[in-house]
Amino acid sequence: QSRPTGHHIHEVPLFKSCTKSFCQQVKRFLRTRLVHEGAPVFAEGREGEAFSILSTGAVGCEGSDSCWEAQAVLNAELVLGISRTAGAPLVAKRISTVMEVEAKLFLNILHRFPEDVTHLVQRATGRLWPADASAVPLFSGLGAGLFNDLISASAWTMYLHGQSIVKQQAFGTRLFVLCYGEAVQKVDGIRIGEPMTTGQCVGVLNFLDVQHKYTATLESVLVCHVRVLDAAQLKAIAPNYPGDIEALEHLRQEHTQVAKQQERLVEAQVSREKLRRRVGGAFTRHVR
Repeated sequence: QSRPTGHHIHEVPLFKSCTKSFCQQVKRFLRTRLVHEGAPVFAEGREGEAFSILSTGAVGCEGSDSCWEAQAVLNAELVLGISRTAGAPLVAKRISTVMEVEAKLFLNILHRFPEDVTHLVQRATGRLWPADASAVPLFSGLGAGLFNDLISASAWTMYLHGQSIVKQQAFGTRLFVLCYGEAVQKVDGIRIGEPMTTGQCVGVLNFLDVQHKYTATLESVLVCHVRVLDAAQLKAIAPNYPGDIEALEHLRQEHTQVAKQQERLVEAQVSREKLRRRVGGAFTRHVR
């Protein structure tokens, strides 16, 4: 039976396009464990704790005849942050061995190899997100040609849990499109609004050359995959699509108005929270 080992991790289909250096780093930390026939592959609630590759044997869903054979990665989408929920529980169809590396360690290694992030995500999903403009509300009014050229020009970046994607008051002209994961916005350290998820964007006015400072910090709550575009790319590509010039101008006007309304709401929310914290701090000092 074909058996992937730490020395031949590049033979695992998911890793075939990855760099040798990345594979060598992952190989250093792989550990093997035995799973007896009929036993669960993962303990309940711990499916995403390690990046797991089936080395020998076969696993599948209980009661199902279909199964995964050697060289299958059992939880790639969950560990990579592409999926937020585990699939149906897996059991060993016969005695099996699983190679694993702790998920946080795997992601820390992967984070040092940006080119391999796109290789793994593309192999795990079949195609890098988004497939069409309708998936990103900001781009939904643009023509397919302009959208495809912008996506082709974008950079795919992975952020680990707790990383700052954007910092308040930083200068920049980049647009950040959240593809997978979850992030929150903060102003003066105070969380504002609802968590951001797939398809939402930060830096719209910076990208459209309306402003050059970011008004809030964007921080990852989960592993996040983000497409990054710069205003210079838009300026270079947009003239090729004169039919979209009007749509871009409409975006500028619309988001400028929305930003003004949001600014007032955010100022009120932040002021209330700062007052609450001052009152709470004063009460605590008084009690002490």
